[in-house]
Amino acid sequence: MSRSALRSQIRNGLEVLVLSASGYTDKQISEKLFLSADTIRTRMKKFYSVVRAKNRHHALSVALVNGWITLGDLADTMDNLRPSKTVETQEAPDD
Repeated sequence: MSRSALRSQIRNGLEVLVLSASGYTDKQISEKLFLSADTIRTRMKKFYSVVRAKNRHHALSVALVNGWITLGDLADTMDNLRPSKTVETQEAPDD
């Protein structure tokens, strides 16, 4: 496999991995990236193979340890999942 192809597989896999680790489902990821759910699963399988990971959790660990992604990347992506409108909280009544 060429270096360019390897970089592409890692980049594609990381894109899906960050979204997945941030709480997106495969269906949501496929809609967000305008790809089929099968393509999302294929990207992850190829990524697992390249980084020798057994599953998404293992792949996430590998990516974090190697510095390919940061916890900040995950937090930024998770912010996009939060509802856009602010929910007001009520204070507890005094006894």
